Amino acid sequence: KIRDKSQKMTSKETIVVADFGCGEAQLAQELLATSEDRFKVHSFDLVAPKDEGTRHLVTPCDMANVPLAAESVDIGVFCLALMGTNL
Repeated sequence: KIRDKSQKMTSKETIVVADFGCGEAQLAQELLATSEDRFKVHSFDLVAPKDEGTRHLVTPCDMANVPLAAESVDIGVFCLALMGTNL
């Protein structure tokens, strides 16, 4: 679905995706593998993955304080990210 949405967003060269509650950063891996120059993916989770192959893709943080500027994302994906009690 994200690839379909990106085809409609022709006005921007790079589409910024934020994955909140990314786990092992599977979304980032898939998007970057197929369209490396089309997407900038920010992957956030409460803890970094144990797998060293994906650890560099994930920014560990509290979902209430992600290091992104306001209105800097084109597509946001929320998966279990809203389970925190401080949001």
